[in-house]
Amino acid sequence: MELDEVEEQSEAQRRQLDKAAKWVKRYGRSEHGYEAHVVMAEESKLLQAVVATAANVHDSKVALGVLEKVPRGHKVYGDRGYDSAQLRSA
Repeated sequence: MELDEVEEQSEAQRRQLDKAAKWVKRYGRSEHGYEAHVVMAEESKLLQAVVATAANVHDSKVALGVLEKVPRGHKVYGDRGYDSAQLRSA
């Protein structure tokens, strides 16, 4: 659903939207919802931690909290939203 589609909805439809979810523009598209930040063990593929945020929260805002779940010395893979000198030294 695009942002302009929400504006065309009736009042009853707008009341049913999740108020905690937020709008964000990604790759030229408006998205409404949440984002998951996940820590997974490389060998077992088991989830170690999951942090959910509104879609408009940037990865860098939650990265330190997510990285605290990773044992020291383990490799970390992430997209460029998690990449900074501060995080690499953490």
